[in-house]
Amino acid sequence: MSVYKSNYCPHCNEMIETKFKKNTIKTNSNKNFGNPLRECPYCKKSYLDDSVQEPALLSPSNLLLKGLSSAFSTIASSVLLSILLGSYVARIMSGNMNMEVDDAAAIKFIAPLAIVITAAAFKVIKPMNLKSEVSESLERLNDQEYLKTLVRLNKDIVQPGSAYDKIKSKK
Repeated sequence: MSVYKSNYCPHCNEMIETKFKKNTIKTNSNKNFGNPLRECPYCKKSYLDDSVQEPALLSPSNLLLKGLSSAFSTIASSVLLSILLGSYVARIMSGNMNMEVDDAAAIKFIAPLAIVITAAAFKVIKPMNLKSEVSESLERLNDQEYLKTLVRLNKDIVQPGSAYDKIKSKK
């Protein structure tokens, strides 16, 4: 089943965009980090896109959860693919194409496949590099006008313990 999600301007209530979302495992392609500030094409007022977050404004625990979920989804999809391929190869090698496969024979194929596929997945998918995401976010936040606009639109956008909060308290 697929889902369509429509975004509306909070000021003029016009539909801005409709996104098509499939039911798939999330990877870093939808990491949702970046500039959450958007401008409505109809009323030209600024609003916050709730699907995008500034990583430097997130608390360390929320930031870590985003990074771990990216890595976990990569590992989970790799292991699932390894189990499917490994059991299929075990059936072929044993000459028994019915659904019953010797567990020991399947594990001989699944374990090496899991390692190889996971390594390849991390090369291709590249889970989030949180350090670079936060540094890019801090560069955007150096613009005081941008930061004032973010705070004006959402007073609770700076989470306690965030990277920006720590830098601000050192000044």
